[in-house]
Amino acid sequence: MQEDEPDALTILYDSPRQLCDVLWGAVEGAAERYRQRVLLREASCMKQGAPVCRLQAHFSAPAVIPQPLSKQQQQRRHVAELVLATLPQQEGMTLSEVQANLRQRVSHRHLLCPRVLQEALWHLQHAGLVASTADQPGEDLFQRRYWRL
Repeated sequence: MQEDEPDALTILYDSPRQLCDVLWGAVEGAAERYRQRVLLREASCMKQGAPVCRLQAHFSAPAVIPQPLSKQQQQRRHVAELVLATLPQQEGMTLSEVQANLRQRVSHRHLLCPRVLQEALWHLQHAGLVASTADQPGEDLFQRRYWRL
């Protein structure tokens, strides 16, 4: 791999846990998330006696144009955007507080059910836009607080 290739990346992984398969999946997942194709090549692997895992990745634009979002996907995105706009940057809000704040903004009441709001919060957390008290001792779903990052 050339050092000056803008669409290429070499990743060195060195851990006694030898979770290079997780690294491989993370790179594939990142490529999928950003709608890129990725060609991976394992130059060396600790599981085969190498001192480090060396993963070479070559990224390129997708071969097909992404399909437009379905109506359900558009609704999910809309709910997530509303939830994100509702959340404070400090202190946080519970799921029921988020629901109460959105009642005035959402015309379709089925979008306010806890399952839909929880799914939106979960996606926002995994996108790195929202944090929560999920890992706090004694915390439960009804007391969990969410805030924007």
